[in-house]
Amino acid sequence: MANQRFDDTAGTVERALSYFKDNNVKVVALDRDNLLRKCYSLYDMRLRREAGQDIFNREGGDDAGAEARLKAKLDVPFSYWAWCLDRRAHFKAVFDRIVAAVPKGTAHVVKYSSLCFNPKQELDGIQQFLNLTTPLGAHSQLQKAHSGSLHSMVRDWEATRTRLMEETHWGSKIKEWEAAECG
Repeated sequence: MANQRFDDTAGTVERALSYFKDNNVKVVALDRDNLLRKCYSLYDMRLRREAGQDIFNREGGDDAGAEARLKAKLDVPFSYWAWCLDRRAHFKAVFDRIVAAVPKGTAHVVKYSSLCFNPKQELDGIQQFLNLTTPLGAHSQLQKAHSGSLHSMVRDWEATRTRLMEETHWGSKIKEWEAAECG
């Protein structure tokens, strides 16, 4: 479920819920509750998309500078962090509303952290939920695009972290969210 595409404008959520119910649609929803890491991923994907890079290819292609670009620290403006955290929280609320409103037994929520630590179990659970006879694929094919600490990925992270903790209402969550998400 691409919850970022479900907004409260123009009745989008209600239309989606109606469609799900009318057509007996099963919903598999990925719940990434670490909004800080989600914002970093979105920013990185936007930069790579703007540079004409395949946002889903972490190999970097044959370009000699690709490896360096993948390891470079990003300059992420404070204003982006503040905006993105609030925006992701809005979409998380919409996500929770949709999952709660679909008919019982038609939603399967996958926690991002569970997918990191128990990929085979999560993929097997999705396969069972969707009544699929063909396996979803090897769990070894799942790759995390952004690993490591935010300190290793964001230029001047300490100053940004301090500002986020002091100048936004997210201060109590920043420390929890900043660690490497999947160990």
